[in-house]
Amino acid sequence: ISDGYNGSYWNTGSSRFPAIAIDYNQTMHVVWYDSTACKWGTDNEIMYTTTRIPTIEDGWNGDTTNFEWFWLSIISLLIVIPILIVYKKFKKMKKKKQESSIIKTIL
Repeated sequence: ISDGYNGSYWNTGSSRFPAIAIDYNQTMHVVWYDSTACKWGTDNEIMYTTTRIPTIEDGWNGDTTNFEWFWLSIISLLIVIPILIVYKKFKKMKKKKQESSIIKTIL
């Protein structure tokens, strides 16, 4: 999924290198590399989304079991707070030069 252009929100390139982390509030953070061919050329981006992990209840035979910590053990992720995302961005310049910059984001 891309950030959208002209009513279309699907990428035409690849989405790669996903990273998933869960914080102490049971919020799942996902970041990945996304590429899409656009009107102005190929657009490479670092994408991010977040969602709360729902509590799962089985409700079997009138009993309700809370599996919220079960999910954390299945995913087996390193919990890091705050999440620091560092990436290098390249910008094409005239005369075939490239400019790059290191970008840091704390979530």
